[in-house]
Amino acid sequence: MERSSWALIFCTALGAAALVLGLVPSDWPNPLASEDGDAVTDVLMLKDAAVSVDQACRDGDGERFAQFTTASYRSGLQRRLSAVDATLTPETLREMAGAGEGYQGWFSRQVLATYVAGPHAAIAVRRDGKADGAQVLVFTWDGQHFLLDDVRHAPRVETEPAAKRFLVEILRLRNRGMMSDR
Repeated sequence: MERSSWALIFCTALGAAALVLGLVPSDWPNPLASEDGDAVTDVLMLKDAAVSVDQACRDGDGERFAQFTTASYRSGLQRRLSAVDATLTPETLREMAGAGEGYQGWFSRQVLATYVAGPHAAIAVRRDGKADGAQVLVFTWDGQHFLLDDVRHAPRVETEPAAKRFLVEILRLRNRGMMSDR
């Protein structure tokens, strides 16, 4: 075969592979997982996810909010809203955004611990009060980006070792729950 024929075959095969990979749902492993440790050293990917959730709230964009949060997070939020006779609407999202510094604001606080297990990554940061514990944000990797999965106040978590133990336990429970769902 001529050189140009091989080049055409190679380019065609490469283009077909790119098309197939672009159409197949990706299932890449959690990019924050490492073989030699379990701590997140670079929390920028998690902060970017928080920024995306905050922006969706500011815009009152329910579809975009759903793209950056898990179904279980939205279900829990809806349950909490129903306790005060509210629903998850564009107006509610905008009110959530206007009520504080947003999820991204937690990333400016002192990090007590981070932890990665399976598709999950979590961060615990110090809250304002001296004895007010930690704020914990949990994210789930969906193969393309991180989704906000849980936000909770951990009032008894005040030290770095306690924060690490807390994150290990909640991610262990999440991963065990994933196994039972299969």
